Amino acid sequence: MSMVALQPAPAHADTVTILECTEDHRATKRIRLGPGATGTVIDGYDAGTWFMAREVPVNSFDDLAALLQQHSANPKAFVIRGAASGAWSLEFPVRRTSISKPMQPAAFRAQPRRWLAIDMDKVPMPAGTDPVSDPDDAIEYLRGQLPDEFQEASCWWQFTSGQGFKGDTLNARLWFWLDRPLNDVQLRTWARERDHIDAALYNAAEPHYIAAPILGPGVRDPLPRRSGVHRGETDEVMLRLPEREEMAAREWTRQLAADGGTEVALHEVVDYLNAIPNDDLAYDEWLSVGSKVKAAVGDAGEDAFVEWSARSKKHDDDVARRKYRSLQGGGSPLALYLMARDHGYTFDHIFDLGAIRVNALNRANRSASAGAPELQEEDEDWEMEDPIAPAQPITQEEEPNRSVLIETATNAFPEPVGLLRDIRDHIVASAIYPQPELALAASLAIVGTAMGRRYTFGSNIRANLYLLGIAPSGSGKGHVLGQVEQILEDAKLGNCLGGMAPASGAAVNSRIVDHPVTIYAIDEFGMFLKAALDSKAPPHMREVVNVWTQLYTKSAGRYSEKDRADRKAAAPRVVQHPHLTVFGVTAETHVWSGLNTAALTDGSIARFMVFESREDYPYPVFEPKSGATPPGIAAALRTVYDRGGDPNAGNLAGVNAETAPSMRPVSSVLAAEAMFREAMVWEWQNRKKHAASGMASIYGRFVEQAKKLAFIHAVGRDPYRATVEEIDAQWGLDLASMLIDHVVRRASENVAENEQERRVKTVLKLIREAPGGKLPMNELTRRTQGISTRDRRDIIDVLAQSGQI
Repeated sequence: MSMVALQPAPAHADTVTILECTEDHRATKRIRLGPGATGTVIDGYDAGTWFMAREVPVNSFDDLAALLQQHSANPKAFVIRGAASGAWSLEFPVRRTSISKPMQPAAFRAQPRRWLAIDMDKVPMPAGTDPVSDPDDAIEYLRGQLPDEFQEASCWWQFTSGQGFKGDTLNARLWFWLDRPLNDVQLRTWARERDHIDAALYNAAEPHYIAAPILGPGVRDPLPRRSGVHRGETDEVMLRLPEREEMAAREWTRQLAADGGTEVALHEVVDYLNAIPNDDLAYDEWLSVGSKVKAAVGDAGEDAFVEWSARSKKHDDDVARRKYRSLQGGGSPLALYLMARDHGYTFDHIFDLGAIRVNALNRANRSASAGAPELQEEDEDWEMEDPIAPAQPITQEEEPNRSVLIETATNAFPEPVGLLRDIRDHIVASAIYPQPELALAASLAIVGTAMGRRYTFGSNIRANLYLLGIAPSGSGKGHVLGQVEQILEDAKLGNCLGGMAPASGAAVNSRIVDHPVTIYAIDEFGMFLKAALDSKAPPHMREVVNVWTQLYTKSAGRYSEKDRADRKAAAPRVVQHPHLTVFGVTAETHVWSGLNTAALTDGSIARFMVFESREDYPYPVFEPKSGATPPGIAAALRTVYDRGGDPNAGNLAGVNAETAPSMRPVSSVLAAEAMFREAMVWEWQNRKKHAASGMASIYGRFVEQAKKLAFIHAVGRDPYRATVEEIDAQWGLDLASMLIDHVVRRASENVAENEQERRVKTVLKLIREAPGGKLPMNELTRRTQGISTRDRRDIIDVLAQSGQI
């Protein structure tokens, strides 16, 4: 009997990673009729956070085109360049991540590909070209804008979702099959020097959207075809790239220039920016990138920074340019390179780089000191650490200050989306001295007020918040406070505005009975709080805080005034579901110095979310935007107030304080509920751990505050669906955790039972905040002139004997 050897299955030329959105999310835009059935409204992408992923083998251009055409009919499907990292099973939903974090390895890794997608966005449409009447001619025009090697090649093409519905430009994605696999860095290097080609597409986890738009009732697609195949003379493209040695030399020159003081070329900075994603960066991260670009290339980098910023949906060209011009520029170009490397930037350096390093180092030496001796490859001094090699362990002698590192890494607030972000950005853009942290607190106060007695989350979560913004005098607090009032007035919610700081508890009661939804926007709030919490404060002042505490607790039920001893007096007034928001701004010294242990243990302070400015005196913006409320923000607030278009949400709905209002219930998805349950365990552990320190009351508000934040975020993000999803829960938990940690740290440093303890904490704080933890005695004396010489020495002795200094 003859034996037939089994041949191994041929290896596939490549694979395509297909991701599909979960739940109700979609990977395409939705086109619907506008108000009054006139015009169209385009709803952006809503892909969500979790995806089902699979890798489909492809062996040729025809395989690629057939796969893309098939999935273009699936509104949940899109493509990424990365391949599965193996850290997560693809049998379950995964996040779209390519950068590993502690305890969260990336789901995808960079992978060289035989296929190439080219984004051609906002290409001016020439006369006589019309994608509606002749889509093939429009695609042929776009192909003509590409380099010569693409002119005779086959491609699968697709117009973007908005083509035909807006603008007079051409927007399409062209897919080609290459003669060899190319990696992301090679493609970004190639794309950055080409007009109309978006280099940001070449990252492992960057979405390549392929689905046709979802058309709502009554909407007709103006395009006869949105996708198809253009058959050329060849199915493979031989892409011409810069020499590998040139790319490597460029890489080493970047790093050596940063260390040696030479200028980094603008095109190199653009290369870094192409590697840094900008889907939804926090404001301070966005600003940090601009500062690094300014440090590297000065004013010449403005266009590059603005182009990079424009990749974000919240980009404002005018704001980006004004902010870049106002930056002083900090850090070195090396910092920009390291940021790009953290996002997957690399280069192929498998060949000998000796000569390249020597040449680059000599250029740096010549710039640093004219006449420096030329180095040769055999010299020992030319050696430098390979920037791509793994980082070496930190020795004990060079170990950095961990507390500083932690503070730097964690003090950036998580970035909101939707209405909260829009309001915050407007307040920041219209300020001479921008304070984004205080602006975020203001946006929460505004949206929460619009939600008052209109929405409910679960059985007892309402959108009433007590917020405190801290920044020095003259640093922009007044602008934030004024915007709260103006935005509410422009949204026709001015009747919710209370007066200045109330003079008594009775005044608060009268206000809440007449206006069951009220917001107090109070300047110099620290002085008011210090006076109200003072043990010697008059009873009517202390009663204000007591009434506020009761109103916060009773927001989900029935609140009643105190009974009166006089039988002839009117019966106590009742308010069903009172909604009080307090937003105060103040200088730091007026807050912490006025607190005592009792204010912590009784929960008076635990109910406040404290937003402290990260930049005491921000650089002025000489031509800020108008402070007038944008019509879109006012309209969005009215939509929130109208419960997302609820026909029964009229202006009189829920006005009567004694009648329980009809509220729209907001639910949460299972993933969000699971996150809150985990947070409850964390809260319980910390309440037990800190029971003796007085901080248990602060930790005990963690889940409640996180749910309130997630609740407001969800309604501001989508008032029509009004559902707390995972993105909302994560945002609320992240922000609540940061706020609570901040309050605990500040309280530990400042809150004291008596004056002597307060003095001890003052001295300890001054020493700890001094460079290297060392403060000259004359400087300490100057900064503690209110403490006698004897007391100061006693305090130092106590701190030294207890091992705190």
